[in-house]
Amino acid sequence: MRSSELEEAIEAIARDKRSGATELSIKAVDIFKTYVENSTVSKKQFFLDDLSKLGNLLGTAQPSMIPISNVVELVITQADLKAKTLSLQKLKNSLLDSLEDLKTKITHAQSRIAEHALNFIPDNAAIITLSESRTILEILQQAKAEDKLLKVIIAESRPLLEGLRMANKLLKLDVPVTFIVDAAMGFFAKEADLAIVGADTIQNDGSLVHKVGTYLLAMACYDQNKPFYVACDTLKFSKATNYADPVTIDQKPPSEIINPKELFGANIRNTYFDVTPAKYVTRIITDKGIFLPSQIAEYLLTNTKPKTETD
Repeated sequence: MRSSELEEAIEAIARDKRSGATELSIKAVDIFKTYVENSTVSKKQFFLDDLSKLGNLLGTAQPSMIPISNVVELVITQADLKAKTLSLQKLKNSLLDSLEDLKTKITHAQSRIAEHALNFIPDNAAIITLSESRTILEILQQAKAEDKLLKVIIAESRPLLEGLRMANKLLKLDVPVTFIVDAAMGFFAKEADLAIVGADTIQNDGSLVHKVGTYLLAMACYDQNKPFYVACDTLKFSKATNYADPVTIDQKPPSEIINPKELFGANIRNTYFDVTPAKYVTRIITDKGIFLPSQIAEYLLTNTKPKTETD
Protein backbone atom coordinates (compact mmCIF):
# COMPACT_ATOMS: atom_id res chain seq x y z
CA MET A 1 0.00 0.00 0.00
CA ARG A 2 1.41 3.38 -1.01
CA SER A 3 1.77 6.22 1.49
CA SER A 4 -1.12 8.05 -0.18
CA GLU A 5 -3.36 5.04 0.44
CA LEU A 6 -2.29 4.92 4.08
CA GLU A 7 -3.12 8.60 4.42
CA GLU A 8 -6.53 7.94 2.87
CA ALA A 9 -7.11 5.15 5.41
CA ILE A 10 -6.23 7.54 8.24
CA GLU A 11 -8.50 10.20 6.76
CA ALA A 12 -11.30 7.61 6.74
CA ILE A 13 -10.77 7.16 10.49
CA ALA A 14 -10.92 10.94 10.96
CA ARG A 15 -14.21 11.12 9.03
CA ASP A 16 -15.75 8.08 10.71
CA LYS A 17 -18.82 9.14 12.70
CA ARG A 18 -20.26 5.70 13.37
CA SER A 19 -17.48 3.53 14.76
CA GLY A 20 -16.67 3.58 18.43
CA ALA A 21 -13.24 3.99 20.00
CA THR A 22 -12.64 0.23 20.13
CA GLU A 23 -13.42 -0.26 16.44
CA LEU A 24 -11.22 2.68 15.45
CA SER A 25 -8.30 1.46 17.56
CA ILE A 26 -8.50 -1.89 15.72
CA LYS A 27 -8.42 0.00 12.42
CA ALA A 28 -5.34 1.86 13.65
CA VAL A 29 -3.63 -1.46 14.38
CA ASP A 30 -4.49 -2.66 10.88
CA ILE A 31 -2.99 0.48 9.33
CA PHE A 32 0.26 -0.11 11.20
CA LYS A 33 0.27 -3.75 10.04
CA THR A 34 -0.23 -2.66 6.44
CA TYR A 35 2.69 -0.26 6.68
CA VAL A 36 5.02 -2.84 8.22
CA GLU A 37 4.06 -5.49 5.66
CA ASN A 38 4.54 -3.19 2.67
CA SER A 39 7.42 -0.92 3.67
CA THR A 40 10.28 -1.10 1.14
CA VAL A 41 12.83 1.17 2.86
CA SER A 42 16.22 -0.44 3.22
CA LYS A 43 17.45 1.25 6.39
CA LYS A 44 16.11 0.73 9.87
CA GLN A 45 16.11 4.43 10.76
CA PHE A 46 14.11 5.31 7.67
CA PHE A 47 11.61 2.61 8.63
CA LEU A 48 11.32 4.03 12.17
CA ASP A 49 10.99 7.59 10.86
CA ASP A 50 8.15 6.63 8.54
CA LEU A 51 6.49 4.64 11.31
CA SER A 52 6.65 7.70 13.56
CA LYS A 53 5.16 9.94 10.87
CA LEU A 54 2.34 7.45 10.42
CA GLY A 55 1.77 7.44 14.18
CA ASN A 56 1.58 11.23 14.29
CA LEU A 57 -1.12 11.24 11.63
CA LEU A 58 -3.10 8.53 13.41
CA GLY A 59 -2.80 10.25 16.77
CA THR A 60 -4.61 13.35 15.51
CA ALA A 61 -7.32 11.55 13.53
CA GLN A 62 -9.82 11.36 16.41
CA PRO A 63 -8.40 13.44 19.29
CA SER A 64 -11.30 12.70 21.66
CA MET A 65 -10.67 8.95 21.46
CA ILE A 66 -7.57 8.15 23.48
CA PRO A 67 -7.30 4.44 22.47
CA ILE A 68 -5.96 5.45 19.06
CA SER A 69 -3.24 7.57 20.68
CA ASN A 70 -2.48 4.73 23.09
CA VAL A 71 -2.13 2.29 20.19
CA VAL A 72 0.29 4.72 18.56
CA GLU A 73 2.34 5.08 21.74
CA LEU A 74 2.50 1.32 22.27
CA VAL A 75 3.60 0.62 18.70
CA ILE A 76 6.21 3.38 18.51
CA THR A 77 7.63 2.51 21.93
CA GLN A 78 7.87 -1.18 21.05
CA ALA A 79 9.46 -0.39 17.69
CA ASP A 80 12.14 1.81 19.28
CA LEU A 81 12.94 -0.83 21.90
CA LYS A 82 13.09 -3.72 19.43
CA ALA A 83 15.17 -1.70 16.96
CA LYS A 84 18.05 -1.55 19.44
CA THR A 85 18.78 -5.27 19.08
CA LEU A 86 17.02 -6.51 15.92
CA SER A 87 17.79 -6.26 12.23
CA LEU A 88 15.24 -4.50 10.04
CA GLN A 89 13.60 -7.70 8.86
CA LYS A 90 13.47 -9.21 12.34
CA LEU A 91 12.09 -5.90 13.62
CA LYS A 92 9.28 -6.06 11.07
CA ASN A 93 8.47 -9.67 11.94
CA SER A 94 8.46 -8.93 15.65
CA LEU A 95 6.24 -5.86 15.18
CA LEU A 96 3.76 -7.84 13.11
CA ASP A 97 3.53 -10.43 15.89
CA SER A 98 3.03 -7.67 18.48
CA LEU A 99 0.36 -5.94 16.38
CA GLU A 100 -1.56 -9.17 15.89
CA ASP A 101 -1.36 -9.85 19.62
CA LEU A 102 -2.59 -6.32 20.38
CA LYS A 103 -5.52 -6.72 18.00
CA THR A 104 -6.47 -10.01 19.66
CA LYS A 105 -6.31 -8.45 23.12
CA ILE A 106 -8.54 -5.54 22.06
CA THR A 107 -11.06 -7.90 20.48
CA HIS A 108 -11.20 -10.32 23.41
CA ALA A 109 -11.33 -7.62 26.07
CA GLN A 110 -15.08 -7.20 25.66
CA SER A 111 -15.94 -10.69 26.83
CA ARG A 112 -13.76 -10.27 29.94
CA ILE A 113 -15.39 -6.91 30.70
CA ALA A 114 -18.82 -8.48 30.35
CA GLU A 115 -17.91 -11.26 32.78
CA HIS A 116 -16.92 -8.67 35.38
CA ALA A 117 -19.98 -6.49 34.69
CA LEU A 118 -22.47 -9.30 35.27
CA ASN A 119 -21.49 -9.28 38.95
CA PHE A 120 -23.00 -5.79 39.25
CA ILE A 121 -26.27 -6.54 37.47
CA PRO A 122 -29.03 -7.84 39.76
CA ASP A 123 -31.68 -10.26 38.60
CA ASN A 124 -34.63 -8.73 36.76
CA ALA A 125 -32.63 -5.57 36.17
CA ALA A 126 -33.74 -2.41 34.41
CA ILE A 127 -30.67 -0.73 32.92
CA ILE A 128 -30.41 2.76 31.45
CA THR A 129 -27.74 3.69 28.90
CA LEU A 130 -27.05 5.81 25.84
CA SER A 131 -25.09 5.73 22.59
CA GLU A 132 -23.82 2.62 20.79
CA SER A 133 -21.06 0.46 22.20
CA ARG A 134 -19.80 -3.01 21.31
CA THR A 135 -18.79 -3.49 24.92
CA ILE A 136 -22.19 -2.52 26.33
CA LEU A 137 -23.90 -4.68 23.70
CA GLU A 138 -21.79 -7.65 24.82
CA ILE A 139 -22.69 -7.02 28.47
CA LEU A 140 -26.40 -6.75 27.73
CA GLN A 141 -26.31 -9.80 25.51
CA GLN A 142 -24.71 -11.87 28.27
CA ALA A 143 -27.15 -10.47 30.85
CA LYS A 144 -30.01 -11.49 28.55
CA ALA A 145 -28.56 -14.99 28.17
CA GLU A 146 -28.51 -15.34 31.96
CA ASP A 147 -32.11 -14.08 32.30
CA LYS A 148 -31.02 -11.00 34.23
CA LEU A 149 -32.67 -8.31 32.10
CA LEU A 150 -36.11 -6.84 32.64
CA LYS A 151 -35.56 -4.02 30.13
CA VAL A 152 -33.04 -1.57 28.74
CA ILE A 153 -33.87 2.13 28.68
CA ILE A 154 -31.85 3.79 25.97
CA ALA A 155 -31.64 7.44 24.93
CA GLU A 156 -31.64 8.45 21.27
CA SER A 157 -28.12 9.92 21.57
CA ARG A 158 -28.26 12.90 19.27
CA PRO A 159 -26.91 14.27 17.04
CA LEU A 160 -26.10 11.00 15.24
CA LEU A 161 -28.75 8.80 16.92
CA GLU A 162 -26.35 6.04 17.95
CA GLY A 163 -28.91 5.07 20.58
CA LEU A 164 -31.42 4.27 17.84
CA ARG A 165 -28.94 1.89 16.20
CA MET A 166 -28.19 0.31 19.57
CA ALA A 167 -31.90 -0.10 20.29
CA ASN A 168 -32.41 -1.95 17.02
CA LYS A 169 -29.52 -4.31 17.81
CA LEU A 170 -31.02 -5.04 21.23
CA LEU A 171 -34.44 -5.71 19.75
CA LYS A 172 -32.89 -8.28 17.40
CA LEU A 173 -31.59 -10.01 20.54
CA ASP A 174 -35.14 -9.99 21.99
CA VAL A 175 -34.12 -7.54 24.71
CA PRO A 176 -37.09 -5.40 25.87
CA VAL A 177 -36.29 -1.78 24.98
CA THR A 178 -37.69 1.52 26.19
CA PHE A 179 -36.54 4.26 23.81
CA ILE A 180 -36.43 7.86 25.06
CA VAL A 181 -35.23 11.31 24.00
CA ASP A 182 -31.98 12.51 25.54
CA ALA A 183 -33.69 15.20 27.61
CA ALA A 184 -35.77 12.51 29.37
CA MET A 185 -32.83 10.62 30.86
CA GLY A 186 -33.21 12.29 34.24
CA PHE A 187 -36.90 11.46 34.38
CA PHE A 188 -36.48 7.81 33.37
CA ALA A 189 -33.42 7.14 35.51
CA LYS A 190 -35.81 6.51 38.40
CA GLU A 191 -37.13 3.42 36.56
CA ALA A 192 -33.64 1.92 36.32
CA ASP A 193 -31.71 -0.16 38.82
CA LEU A 194 -28.44 1.09 37.40
CA ALA A 195 -26.81 2.90 34.50
CA ILE A 196 -23.97 1.45 32.50
CA VAL A 197 -22.20 3.22 29.66
CA GLY A 198 -19.12 2.76 27.52
CA ALA A 199 -16.21 5.18 27.31
CA ASP A 200 -14.12 6.90 24.71
CA THR A 201 -11.54 7.98 27.29
CA ILE A 202 -10.99 7.46 31.01
CA GLN A 203 -8.78 10.31 32.23
CA ASN A 204 -6.15 9.99 34.92
CA ASP A 205 -8.40 11.41 37.65
CA GLY A 206 -11.18 8.92 36.85
CA SER A 207 -13.28 11.38 34.86
CA LEU A 208 -15.05 10.08 31.79
CA VAL A 209 -15.14 11.30 28.20
CA HIS A 210 -18.09 9.78 26.37
CA LYS A 211 -21.10 10.56 24.22
CA VAL A 212 -22.60 13.97 24.97
CA GLY A 213 -25.40 13.50 27.48
CA THR A 214 -23.39 11.10 29.64
CA TYR A 215 -22.74 13.88 32.14
CA LEU A 216 -26.48 14.51 32.51
CA LEU A 217 -27.24 10.82 32.98
CA ALA A 218 -24.48 10.50 35.58
CA MET A 219 -25.81 13.50 37.53
CA ALA A 220 -29.34 12.08 37.45
CA CYS A 221 -28.10 8.74 38.80
CA TYR A 222 -26.09 10.48 41.51
CA ASP A 223 -29.12 12.51 42.58
CA GLN A 224 -31.36 9.43 42.63
CA ASN A 225 -28.80 7.18 44.34
CA LYS A 226 -28.50 4.87 41.34
CA PRO A 227 -25.17 3.18 40.51
CA PHE A 228 -23.45 4.63 37.46
CA TYR A 229 -21.00 2.14 35.93
CA VAL A 230 -18.53 2.64 33.10
CA ALA A 231 -17.36 -0.37 31.08
CA CYS A 232 -14.27 -0.22 28.88
CA ASP A 233 -10.87 -1.74 28.28
CA THR A 234 -7.76 -0.25 29.85
CA LEU A 235 -6.50 0.89 26.45
CA LYS A 236 -8.92 3.80 26.95
CA PHE A 237 -7.06 5.09 30.02
CA SER A 238 -5.28 8.42 29.48
CA LYS A 239 -2.33 9.31 31.67
CA ALA A 240 -1.97 12.78 30.14
CA THR A 241 -5.44 14.31 30.66
CA ASN A 242 -7.90 15.01 33.46
CA TYR A 243 -11.15 16.85 34.15
CA ALA A 244 -9.46 20.25 34.37
CA ASP A 245 -7.38 19.62 31.24
CA PRO A 246 -9.35 17.07 29.18
CA VAL A 247 -8.76 15.49 25.80
CA THR A 248 -9.67 17.68 22.84
CA ILE A 249 -13.43 17.97 22.44
CA ASP A 250 -13.75 19.16 18.87
CA GLN A 251 -16.73 20.87 17.31
CA LYS A 252 -18.76 19.13 14.63
CA PRO A 253 -20.88 20.54 11.75
CA PRO A 254 -23.83 22.68 12.97
CA SER A 255 -25.93 21.25 10.14
CA GLU A 256 -26.11 17.94 12.04
CA ILE A 257 -28.32 19.72 14.59
CA ILE A 258 -30.29 22.18 12.49
CA ASN A 259 -30.14 23.99 9.18
CA PRO A 260 -28.10 27.12 10.09
CA LYS A 261 -30.40 29.19 7.85
CA GLU A 262 -33.22 28.56 10.32
CA LEU A 263 -31.19 30.23 13.08
CA PHE A 264 -29.26 32.80 11.08
CA GLY A 265 -26.83 34.64 13.32
CA ALA A 266 -26.91 32.05 16.13
CA ASN A 267 -23.78 30.34 17.39
CA ILE A 268 -24.76 26.70 16.81
CA ARG A 269 -22.48 24.32 18.68
CA ASN A 270 -22.36 20.61 18.07
CA THR A 271 -20.14 18.21 19.98
CA TYR A 272 -20.23 14.42 20.19
CA PHE A 273 -18.62 14.17 23.63
CA ASP A 274 -18.81 15.58 27.13
CA VAL A 275 -16.73 15.10 30.29
CA THR A 276 -18.22 13.52 33.41
CA PRO A 277 -16.49 14.21 36.77
CA ALA A 278 -15.15 11.21 38.64
CA LYS A 279 -17.43 11.83 41.63
CA TYR A 280 -20.42 10.62 39.61
CA VAL A 281 -18.78 7.32 38.58
CA THR A 282 -19.50 4.36 40.86
CA ARG A 283 -17.06 1.86 39.33
CA ILE A 284 -15.05 1.45 36.15
CA ILE A 285 -15.34 -2.12 34.86
CA THR A 286 -12.44 -3.22 32.66
CA ASP A 287 -10.68 -6.23 31.17
CA LYS A 288 -8.13 -5.93 34.01
CA GLY A 289 -10.73 -5.84 36.78
CA ILE A 290 -12.76 -3.27 38.71
CA PHE A 291 -11.51 0.22 39.53
CA LEU A 292 -12.68 3.07 41.68
CA PRO A 293 -12.13 6.34 39.81
CA SER A 294 -9.53 7.27 42.44
CA GLN A 295 -7.44 4.21 41.49
CA ILE A 296 -6.87 5.16 37.86
CA ALA A 297 -3.88 7.43 38.45
CA GLU A 298 -2.02 4.78 40.44
CA TYR A 299 -2.75 2.13 37.83
CA LEU A 300 -1.37 4.37 35.09
CA LEU A 301 1.79 5.07 37.06
CA THR A 302 2.52 1.40 37.66
CA ASN A 303 1.35 -0.15 34.38
CA THR A 304 2.62 2.10 31.60
CA LYS A 305 6.29 1.16 31.71
CA PRO A 306 7.23 -0.23 28.28
CA LYS A 307 8.00 -3.94 28.24
CA THR A 308 11.24 -5.23 26.79
CA GLU A 309 11.78 -8.51 24.94
CA THR A 310 12.80 -10.21 28.20
CA ASP A 311 9.83 -9.07 30.30
